[in-house]
Amino acid sequence: MWQQGHRDLTMPRVPGHEIGAVDEQTGALYTIWPGQSCGKCRYCRDNRENLCDEIKIIGFHSDGGFSSQISVPKNCLIPVEHDIAPQLLCFAEPVGCVLNALSAARIQEGETIIIYGGGVIGMIAALVCQNLGAVPLVIENNEEKITRLQAFSTETGIIICKDTRASDFDLAINTCNSPAALGLCITKLCKGGRLCYFSGLQKNSSMDSNLLNLIHYKELQIIGSYGPKREHMVAALVFIAKQYAKLSLLIEKIITPEDVPGLMQDVLSARPLKYIINFQEQ
Repeated sequence: MWQQGHRDLTMPRVPGHEIGAVDEQTGALYTIWPGQSCGKCRYCRDNRENLCDEIKIIGFHSDGGFSSQISVPKNCLIPVEHDIAPQLLCFAEPVGCVLNALSAARIQEGETIIIYGGGVIGMIAALVCQNLGAVPLVIENNEEKITRLQAFSTETGIIICKDTRASDFDLAINTCNSPAALGLCITKLCKGGRLCYFSGLQKNSSMDSNLLNLIHYKELQIIGSYGPKREHMVAALVFIAKQYAKLSLLIEKIITPEDVPGLMQDVLSARPLKYIINFQEQ
């Protein structure tokens, strides 16, 4: 969004759509589904509110969690009924996005899955796949990031490597915006395999039509995914409570708002894992 903008972003805007918040009056802890849907269009009626024709997104269409205060509809509040630290609630939205994608992928126990992109989303996707009984392999071309993820890999048993000769995977997921990575997803799939098109590509990029023809020759299935439904964020809280220790390994550092400007260039480099901003002491 910082470098290229976003289809749903209106400026000027205060961002922040991954939120853990405490009700000052009751002390109740919430995370927030960042979508605001109309409830009337055919997508809302079909329980696909993330595709609502009139969707508005906190931090995109209205000011988000980096604001001193935000206003959200009551049905966007998701009460936290598990023992989860407020900082870990910043994982609820990305976990919800992964759950939305994989709910359509119909993962079966023992299936092999290749994930391109070893960022936080890629690690969450691998962890969810593993939790469903599948065998994930993560490809990340940045050796520094692979080193950073060593503790996570050791704790989970998930293999993270720079490349693989293995092929014939049942499912491939792109969790980075590289057209080359999406092309490799296609080449690594078995006949009849499934491609989860998770991350949008760099703007105005192109792909070799020979790669796209493999979708035809292999009879691949393509699963598109955009954001989470509210139910996926509710399910994400259960997942976070169970995977608390492993997800904590993906936190680079908990920082103050004053730290943010000095870290932006580092964030844009894609080297770090997840920074979480703590506003509680402000």
